[in-house]
Amino acid sequence: MSSATAAVDRRYRRKLSRVERTYVNARTLGANTLIRLVVDGMGSIEPAAFDAAVAAASSAAPGLSVRRRGATWHGGGPAPVVAHLPIDRLHCDAALFHDPIDVTEGPVVRLAVGHSDPADAARPRTRIAAVVDHAVTDGHGFTAWLADVFRELRGEQAHGFPSEDADIDLARRAPKFGKRSAPTPTPEPRPSPLRRSGVSTETTACWYRAELPPVTEPVVGHIVAAVAGSLRSDTGSVSIPVDLRRHSPGIRSTANLSSPVALSITRDTDARSAQSAVLMALMRGRELDPYRSDYRASNGFARSLDSALGTDSDGGHPVTAIISDHGVIDERRFSTASFEPLTISTLPMVVPHASMFVSAVTTSRATVLTLGCRRDDDPALCLNLLNSASVALGGAANAAALPGGGPADRGSIR
Repeated sequence: MSSATAAVDRRYRRKLSRVERTYVNARTLGANTLIRLVVDGMGSIEPAAFDAAVAAASSAAPGLSVRRRGATWHGGGPAPVVAHLPIDRLHCDAALFHDPIDVTEGPVVRLAVGHSDPADAARPRTRIAAVVDHAVTDGHGFTAWLADVFRELRGEQAHGFPSEDADIDLARRAPKFGKRSAPTPTPEPRPSPLRRSGVSTETTACWYRAELPPVTEPVVGHIVAAVAGSLRSDTGSVSIPVDLRRHSPGIRSTANLSSPVALSITRDTDARSAQSAVLMALMRGRELDPYRSDYRASNGFARSLDSALGTDSDGGHPVTAIISDHGVIDERRFSTASFEPLTISTLPMVVPHASMFVSAVTTSRATVLTLGCRRDDDPALCLNLLNSASVALGGAANAAALPGGGPADRGSIR
């Protein structure tokens, strides 16, 4: 394992945003709020070249080499750590995906490259896994930074992320910022759709995945409908992260710039009505609500989080599902002359206030749906929910649990 030798920028300073403080607080009570990005493909990547590319991309993104000092992120922290290992050791039970990150001392980013056996030189496979704490950045910013690593690998110059802007800065620039919305109701704890009875005290994540042909229509509505159809109560609540960069498209900041929109659902919620509700919330700028007034008073998600942290409540979880659509990603941004990416996916985090987390990533080759849940959730219910969403989006009912490191399933994270 090596630490990328990046130029140190100690000038970077940024106040922790309100949502970042939420994640820091969650971590102190046992939540493992990791963003995990995985690129699988054919071909090979030379270890020394990859390490140098990470160092160059890190030098151009000081916000990903930080230490937390009180309420401020300080640049000049340790550079990302890179490990190279056999691909069969980079499975979903690998420590890389589960060990917490120390945001006080860093490094806040770690990467691993899984290389196939040199004996398979005719058809080499490579897996790149990148992990960061959600207190530091969000999925869109982290994906863009990893694309910068590949720019350096191709001999191009990293675009860089020099901005110290945080979520409140982008929110205040938004045209709809001054238009107040009605307060979001505080969701009540409800039983998890992934359990037939009782609640879980498990904190270890596990994942289920469905892969289908690339989807051109919006996917969130269909995932919401699948969650609604699996409810064990009359109503539920879903939280949909919205990228605040849509209000400042040219911003190059790695701060956590996502803000949740909450939707209430019932067992009768279908894909069309769910997608319409999402679009209406975006038209009204509901993701700006937490920044228009007192954060806790205007955001039911934030209020419920305090009571849910640390352990599941007796009644379940206030948020039924977090649903994150990463949109269409051009996989060519993660290619080199010797490496062709086949799939890009995430391993969603499991947080105390939500029953599950579902992510979607679309490339020209496939749409990958991944369900993150607790290790003791019911496998059949997890598979049924994911298959329901996959079939509704034109795919097959091919959902499967991601294998771990046992002898029978070594070598695949897919």
